[in-house]
Amino acid sequence: MVSGGLRNISIGYQINEMRETENSEFTATNWEPHEISVVTVPADPSIGIGRSDDDEKTVRVIRALPETATPAAITGGPKVDENQTAPAAETAEIETREIVKHDPLKSEKQRVKGIEKIGEANNIDGGTIRNWIQSGAGMEKVADDLLEILAERGKSADAPALIGMSRKEVQQYSVLKAIRAAYSNNWKGAGLEFEAHTFLRDRDNLQQRENNSIFVPMDVQLRTPASYGQRDFNVAGAGDLVGTDHLGGSFIDLLRNQSVVMRAGATRLTGLRGNVAIPKATGATTAYWLETETTAITESQPTIGQLLLSPKNVAALTELSHQMMQQGDPSAEALVMNDLAATVALAADIGALQGDGLAGAPTGIINTANIGTFLGTALDYAAVLGAQEDLVKANADRLGNIAYVCDPATTTKMKTRVKFDGTASPIWEGDYRNGTCADVGAFASNQMLDDTMLLGALS
Repeated sequence: MVSGGLRNISIGYQINEMRETENSEFTATNWEPHEISVVTVPADPSIGIGRSDDDEKTVRVIRALPETATPAAITGGPKVDENQTAPAAETAEIETREIVKHDPLKSEKQRVKGIEKIGEANNIDGGTIRNWIQSGAGMEKVADDLLEILAERGKSADAPALIGMSRKEVQQYSVLKAIRAAYSNNWKGAGLEFEAHTFLRDRDNLQQRENNSIFVPMDVQLRTPASYGQRDFNVAGAGDLVGTDHLGGSFIDLLRNQSVVMRAGATRLTGLRGNVAIPKATGATTAYWLETETTAITESQPTIGQLLLSPKNVAALTELSHQMMQQGDPSAEALVMNDLAATVALAADIGALQGDGLAGAPTGIINTANIGTFLGTALDYAAVLGAQEDLVKANADRLGNIAYVCDPATTTKMKTRVKFDGTASPIWEGDYRNGTCADVGAFASNQMLDDTMLLGALS
């Protein structure tokens, strides 16, 4: 409509009273509109959207009055005698008041343009964008829907993060075979690996750092050690040597930190390619009490901003010797893949918690400016409740997924401190990995700094 497709307005109405004027013309003195439509062919072509947007705008404020309202209190209502009161059904004041000049067409164009930019920046399909525009959705609604769309993208097999490999293909994929093929530039015998590599490269327009580097699909990176299965591996040398069976892909891994950000409820946006712009409301309109019925209303507008997200890159590198590639069986591949995946995942987790924002790292929660602090010098029951109170006062509780995150030593303190003296009611209840603190979900991890505790709406 705003872009020029439909601009004509047709109004259906019922005439209650008419009076004849000069030249045998009739004027409706009492009429009631019952339907307004946007149409292609109007009865009056001078009526439509944006036809007089340079005029001063008015707003009609309708207030219900008590049944005993006097005629003097009624403006534009039916005439009554001075000794009568208006009937209950007719006791309404209709007041026309001029306000600050406002251009609704301009505001609508700005809303549409903002939605289109958000959709383009986040690769949203045209149907969704049109639905936002046509339904009159505000930026808050657009932001909520956008987060759901981005969160859902990574859940399907055709999301950009995955290439949709079958379970059998994931099990058959060999990283070591792909490395050998890329190193020798001979992909004979590594057809599956070459197909996955070229598909990722061409679909996402990726640039290889080295001529003999490869792209490994996320499908393979997410496979579990058990998926490697049990297999014999022959090595050519001085006679045929038979590799050792590795039962179920078993391997005694390093004792690593436990990641915590996702377990605590953080929103994960997968399948992203470029920068992301999420609209957000930074201010609301203001309501005013009117001293009298004729007090001017002060105009106010909601303010809209954007949360801009840009990609950060974290990587790990390991070197495999030629002999390892020749002799390594599936357990060696599992060792390399699991180690790289766990290392990168924990680095991303610790970046979200305590990244310093320097040298390409993100700015973590702990280093974010203007976050609150727990009250008091001792982390007691009153302090943790005070932190919850701060979140509720800031309306952050409406976002959900409020959780405490701390280091294990702080958890021990919370488990040995009671809510009330003389009772067996520890502040922290449950285990270290997944407990509750003052009735709110709580998680402990070595990813946190020592003697540090966070409470927030981590979603």
